[in-house]
Amino acid sequence: MNFSVLFEKEDYLKFNLLTRLTSSVGKSLATEDIYSEIDLSQYRLEQVINELNQDLSLIEPSRQSFVDFSDKAMLQITNLNSALLQKVGLHYIKNSTTFLVLQYMFFFDKQMTKTEYRDQYHLGKTTFYKAEAKIRALLNENDFYAEAKANKDFEYKVRLQLFQLYYQIYNGLENPFPEIDEVINDLTKHLKKELCVELKPTQLTKFSIFSRVWLLRMNNTNLISTSLLAKGVTYPKTKELNELMEQDLKAKLPTPEIEYFYAFLLSEGILPGAAEKLSDDVTSLSISLTNYFMETFDSNIILLDNNDVAVLQMIENEILNLNLQFFTFYNEPSTFISLDQAKFFEQTYPLFDLVINKFIDHLKKEQKLKLSQNDVINLYFSYMFIMITAIPQKAVRNKVYICVDFSQGVL
Repeated sequence: MNFSVLFEKEDYLKFNLLTRLTSSVGKSLATEDIYSEIDLSQYRLEQVINELNQDLSLIEPSRQSFVDFSDKAMLQITNLNSALLQKVGLHYIKNSTTFLVLQYMFFFDKQMTKTEYRDQYHLGKTTFYKAEAKIRALLNENDFYAEAKANKDFEYKVRLQLFQLYYQIYNGLENPFPEIDEVINDLTKHLKKELCVELKPTQLTKFSIFSRVWLLRMNNTNLISTSLLAKGVTYPKTKELNELMEQDLKAKLPTPEIEYFYAFLLSEGILPGAAEKLSDDVTSLSISLTNYFMETFDSNIILLDNNDVAVLQMIENEILNLNLQFFTFYNEPSTFISLDQAKFFEQTYPLFDLVINKFIDHLKKEQKLKLSQNDVINLYFSYMFIMITAIPQKAVRNKVYICVDFSQGVL
């Protein structure tokens, strides 16, 4: 679910316009297109831009970013990039009553009454109930409760959606629910110490957001009932880490919750052996898709040496890791979000594009695996990036040779 649907109406309008401008060619848009697509008058558009420029100066005053409307036929942005756009999104979500009520519905509804929550955040009764109705409609429209691909546990589905939503909002900026920072910091410290792992920056961000959703859902007595681990899986130092976790969380952890925590560490590559230690539902589907991908990958036309075992093994490992993550704790890319953006990759890596599209067409025809349009977009870019990074340039059959002719002297 795109978090911008939770914004207040006016903020949604400003963010929508800013997003269009940021992703447009040349960072500019013809006002004629805006009037037709967003249904705004010139006077209304001027109002929106003035408010937007005020927000930009408030959010990052030193950057001097703004939308230029001096040419009435064209909008142009100055000093604006995707990082600032993300900060604007965070600013708007914090201003959203709908988001505030959503947090009550998913994290606090069993710990306090609606009246107590309204009083705590100074929300009127009518405002609260309107926001609640809006959230229910949005959740249905966005298939929030759609069945997860490899686990039918209702609580698992809800947590996955919340993890993805909060990662989308906060990734790289700050942490949600700062009131539990100390608990999460202790948990992270004990994880590193007992399992002797060093978290990469992305893993650290994901772990922080995942563990906050996990802890608050448990505190609200919304518990996992099934396991994502294969039967009998154990780890060194499991007992010690579990004891420290229970000390940090001040509660006895049910076995499914402990296994849920370890499944996340496996899927993110923090712990090794995901293909052997995740449940059969996850691994069999992931291995099956990986095998088909490797069959689709025609090394004869892509690789200089079609028996390059090292390269083929690298691709297979990376694809398998991605598939395992896709069926467990997958997070959608935030930069590449539209198939329109695939045109560049289609032109630059035509053979990779051919392989990926052939593979995705096969997935669409598979009755047992339902892919949404978002799934298709996410998989396309994820597979593309793996192929670009896993296949060394020197191993690719088709190369581009550039000849520079200096025979014309300084000309």
